[in-house]
Amino acid sequence: MKQQAVILLVVLAPIICCRQPQSTANLQTASTGNLQNSVTPLVFDGRAGGCAFFFVYKDTQDKTKVITVYGSEKELRITTGPKTFEIGKTPSLKVQLDDYGQAQHGEYCSDVVGNGEPIPQHIEATSGRVTVFITQKAGKEVPSAAYRITVKLKNVNFLIANGGSFYVESVEMSNVLVGWICC
Repeated sequence: MKQQAVILLVVLAPIICCRQPQSTANLQTASTGNLQNSVTPLVFDGRAGGCAFFFVYKDTQDKTKVITVYGSEKELRITTGPKTFEIGKTPSLKVQLDDYGQAQHGEYCSDVVGNGEPIPQHIEATSGRVTVFITQKAGKEVPSAAYRITVKLKNVNFLIANGGSFYVESVEMSNVLVGWICC
């Protein structure tokens, strides 16, 4: 029985650990295909964070929207040199906007999940560019199963269910600690 519990814990750990929840980004509301003249600026000036190999996120100051990037370091062959990918043309890379409406999101990359946390609308990016590079490999300051990564997003589009879209000009998540940090 103990062996089954350990296996279950190992299988669930990545799911629980990496629940999805520094620089600025402008978000513009657009109708299908055409950018409107009315621009609603949205600043991603919250805390950037991360976990896994790799999952990074950054939220708005009011914690109602979070932009997330998930990829595989090995599949994408991430190194210390910047590498740029096209969103929608790179299957092992996912960029998503989590929209909580008026509610504030809970913690991302946390093993603690509270009751009654708001559920966001997940909006997957359809186009744009992502530049990724490792800024610090494992060493004295970084545990062996972790590293620091920088992710830059540019001209990212998100189509929403009602036919509209969101546009993010740029977001940078600098020197974010990712990987598995335990015990």
